[in-house]
Amino acid sequence: MCFVLVLSLFLIDVVYSSSKTVVFTFDAVNSATQYKGGEELARLKIGATFYYSSQSRVGSKMSLSEIKTLYNIGHEIGGQSLYYEDLTKLDDADIQKQICLNRKYLLQNNLYPKSFAYPFGKSAFKVSVLAIKCGYASATSGEVSGNAVQDLNKIQKENAFDIKTVSLKENKNVVSLRNIINNLLPVDDTDTTDKLLVFKIYEMCESCATNGLEYGVLTEFVQWILSSRRDIKIKMMKDIIPGDVQPLPTGYEDGIRLLPETESKLIVAMSTVGGMIVFILAFFVSESIRNKCKK
Repeated sequence: MCFVLVLSLFLIDVVYSSSKTVVFTFDAVNSATQYKGGEELARLKIGATFYYSSQSRVGSKMSLSEIKTLYNIGHEIGGQSLYYEDLTKLDDADIQKQICLNRKYLLQNNLYPKSFAYPFGKSAFKVSVLAIKCGYASATSGEVSGNAVQDLNKIQKENAFDIKTVSLKENKNVVSLRNIINNLLPVDDTDTTDKLLVFKIYEMCESCATNGLEYGVLTEFVQWILSSRRDIKIKMMKDIIPGDVQPLPTGYEDGIRLLPETESKLIVAMSTVGGMIVFILAFFVSESIRNKCKK
């Protein structure tokens, strides 16, 4: 009887236990400070995701050899836009060029980008559609100041292109970083949802006042996560969405093929609720006219 009770409790724990996953990402990869951060994480045997714009006009661009070294020591190289521009302000053709040409560059250099990051964290429906067409499997968007924990299963099934992040842009000490974990991924959490928490790092430094994260702080924080009894797994973005890295779709190799006119209009129309209503009404009106013409 006791054996059955213990076994039942064990099975309940197995069935209802949830996973907790943390991802470290580096946005707008263009400086030696981020490269050094990657070296430190590799020393700790932790892989991170570095989002690279191959022709970035923001700051000093990290060299291709440095990017390849980051990849070779165990990190993931994800893609952004060619020039690291706000894609929401561009037309469809330019968006597609920026995303596809940048991904083509990374693929040609055997860096296998699977994850995309919206430049400046600014997303839009049409940008997501074109990121998908260029072969990406997921995308991280803007930072949130509140609860940034997301349902991992929901991300994998329906929200892969709207993954929120927690910015580490401001100088944060180890205590404040621990508090983020303590508050968002508590040890005694009774919620059985599989959880995902993504950190976004911009700059790193030895001793910085603002807009950066100190190397020692990141090291101590990661070591604390690994040593704490929270069953938190640290992964890369490529591990979040199942599946292999996809090639550029046929016809998109040069990143310049325009979408068919009807498809392009559909993307714009569906980007708002009002647009959705207009699109549906337009469809029924066109069908009505077509039927009358047949008569």
